[in-house]
Amino acid sequence: MRQFSKLKFADYVRKTREARGLSLRQTAKKAGLTLARCFAIENGEARLNLPQLASLADAFGFKSGGEMLIHYEAQSGFKKPRKRAMVAA
Repeated sequence: MRQFSKLKFADYVRKTREARGLSLRQTAKKAGLTLARCFAIENGEARLNLPQLASLADAFGFKSGGEMLIHYEAQSGFKKPRKRAMVAA
């Protein structure tokens, strides 16, 4: 199973921002974050907490932070682990 990469997620955030036509300053303002914090997120230097993820997702037009993460997983090729069948003993 692939592991979450902070640097890959940071790259995803930057590419999503650019695809939406937003500057770093515009993103910070829409998300209610400081410019320095947005810069750190895009460079993989900062951890996002849930409220920050939700704010960033809202700034990008996602319905929720969860929707943004699902989109990230689809873009990065993550696969959901298969459930193993229970074998009766």
